[in-house]
Amino acid sequence: MGSSATVDVTFARDTRPGLWLPAKTIERHVGTAGRSAGRLRAAGLHTVTATATCSDFKRFETATSVVIEK
Repeated sequence: MGSSATVDVTFARDTRPGLWLPAKTIERHVGTAGRSAGRLRAAGLHTVTATATCSDFKRFETATSVVIEK
């Protein structure tokens, strides 16, 4: 049994924060047949592909202060 995975990430420049941010991610997982939960799967390669898209990013800010008392 063997398996492989690839992850492709496409970045796009978001003008509001002025940063390059992940816009799309595609994952491909390929594996050979084997046993899963006690059952034999069909012979051959099995491929799972997942796609995620990101947009409308938000910017969050925090502030802290330290007070030292004598």
